[in-house]
Amino acid sequence: KSAYDDSPDDPDAMADYALLQLKVGAKPEAGRLARKTLELRPKHPVASYVRARLFLSIGEDETAEQLLLDAHDEAAPNEHVLGLLAGLRYKEDDFEEAVRLYEIGAKHFPGDHKWQTALVRGYERLGRTDQLAEAMERTVWLDADDAQTPRKLAELALDRKDYAAAIDWANRTLHVDVTDAEVHALLAARGHEPYHEKRLGA
Repeated sequence: KSAYDDSPDDPDAMADYALLQLKVGAKPEAGRLARKTLELRPKHPVASYVRARLFLSIGEDETAEQLLLDAHDEAAPNEHVLGLLAGLRYKEDDFEEAVRLYEIGAKHFPGDHKWQTALVRGYERLGRTDQLAEAMERTVWLDADDAQTPRKLAELALDRKDYAAAIDWANRTLHVDVTDAEVHALLAARGHEPYHEKRLGA
């Protein structure tokens, strides 16, 4: 707000203030500021995102998508535009395109784990087990209390008969949730014997 008050005709300050208004629920003011921003700078990504969100809230999905497509720059994406556009593609069951967009987000915004989390969801829907495992391995270290991701990694490792990895991921799961009966069963029924045979060089 201070930046906007100091520079009321600056499209960037105006768009950021529009986004703030959207976040606090002041939709009419958010819409007014976003429209004014786009008059000054057509295809401004933040203003386009604000207007797209407002159109989505009244069921105007096609108009919202077109705003996002016009504002999207593959070489220098805006995280708000990219995330909403990818989410819409996922909602439309266009998982290939959603994953492609999530991959762009992961490349350009590596410090934000939401892109990896989204890729896990997308790879799972597409059945890309190798990429799924890689994405899950990148996310598992981001949340020390997550027991579901290492558990799934243990299952994937077991499916490909990588017993050492299955044991490692199962043990990590138990560090978080020692009561997980299925992981205990995995270790007892499928893990220990092959794992130790491999370690002993049998």
